[in-house]
Amino acid sequence: MHNVNQLKQVVYDAKQSSFYIVANKYKGNLGMYMIKLDENNVTDFRFAIQWPHLRDIEDVSMYIDEGGHKCKGNKQLIIAYKTIFVNTFNVLVIEISD
Repeated sequence: MHNVNQLKQVVYDAKQSSFYIVANKYKGNLGMYMIKLDENNVTDFRFAIQWPHLRDIEDVSMYIDEGGHKCKGNKQLIIAYKTIFVNTFNVLVIEISD
């Protein structure tokens, strides 16, 4: 799919009708790659993250946080993953509000 391999996690945003996909390879290169796909046009995609770094990633989790009652209108995508052989656990928070 779009030269993206080793899919690690998928989350669906119903309000934006989009999928967020984290993968470990793009065009054969290791790294941390996240793409956003519109459910109505999966051939048109864009990278939200494209970090080649020559390391495998594992234990990927993603969650969409809409901020609750205090933060109406704010929406974040939270991504957590482990980088293999470096022994780091990374947490990213990305603003995805409309």
